[in-house]
Amino acid sequence: MLIGASVQVRADEAPGTAELVVDVESIQPGVPFRAGVLLRLPDHWHTYWRNAGDSGMPPEITWQLPEGFAAGPILWPAPKTFDEPPVMSFGYDREVLLSCEIRPPEDSPAAATYILEAKLVWLVCREVCIPKTNRLRLTLPAQVEPPAKASRWAELFARAKQTFPVRDDAWTFRARVNQGVLSLCATPPPGVSAGDLARAVFYPVQPNLVAYEPPAWEWSETESCLRMKRISGNKPLPDRLEGVLVVPRGKALEVNITLEK
Repeated sequence: MLIGASVQVRADEAPGTAELVVDVESIQPGVPFRAGVLLRLPDHWHTYWRNAGDSGMPPEITWQLPEGFAAGPILWPAPKTFDEPPVMSFGYDREVLLSCEIRPPEDSPAAATYILEAKLVWLVCREVCIPKTNRLRLTLPAQVEPPAKASRWAELFARAKQTFPVRDDAWTFRARVNQGVLSLCATPPPGVSAGDLARAVFYPVQPNLVAYEPPAWEWSETESCLRMKRISGNKPLPDRLEGVLVVPRGKALEVNITLEK
C-alpha cells in the first residue's frame, strides 16, 4: 500500500479500469487487425507515456497470443504534461487506448476460436503513484470471410488514430548539441502562427536526455529553436533525437532526426 498525505488508497483498490478491445468482430487468417488496452481513469488521476518524465513508469503490456500470432509495437498517442513542481511528467488522464497491430498466421484454421490475453502493469497517480496489474482476456472467432469492424469500438479506434504522432514533410527539423544545450530547430509550413509554435511542447522519447522544463523557443528569420538543457552529461549521446512535437491547434508531429554533435 502506498499512502500520500491527502490520498490514501490501498493498492488493490486503486482507481482506474483496463479493458482489452479489438477493432474486428472476427479473425481472418493472415489479415492483421488492431487490438489494445483501453485505460479509463477518474478525475485528477493519470498514468504515463512511454517516457514518463521526471517520475513514474510507462505501462507495460505483455501479450499471450495463440501460436503463430505476432503483436507489433504499442502505438502511443501523443501525451500531455503534468506539471507538479518540482516534478514534470508525461502521460494521460481520463481515457487512453494503447493499441498495436496483431497479425494471425496465414495457415491459422478458420473454423476455430482464439483467445487473446494481455498482462498489463501500470501506475495510476494523483499525489502518489499506485501500481496496478490487470490480466485481460478476449475470445474471437475466426472465419474465411473478411471480418466486420467491431461497431462497439469503431469510434474509439478512430479517435485514437487522430492522436497518433504523424510525419509531415512540410516541416523541417534539425537537432544539435553545443556546450550542454540540446537544440531542436523547426521550420514550419505556411499557416503555422508564431504564437502556436511558441506554445509547442516537445516530448523526447529518450529518457534522461534533457531537463524537463516549460518550452523556451528562440526565433530567427528562418527557423525557431527550442533550447533544452542536457542532463547526464557523462553518458554518450544518442545518434538520433526521437520525440513528439505537439503544436496547439495543430498536429502531433513525429520527430526522428540525426543529432548533430
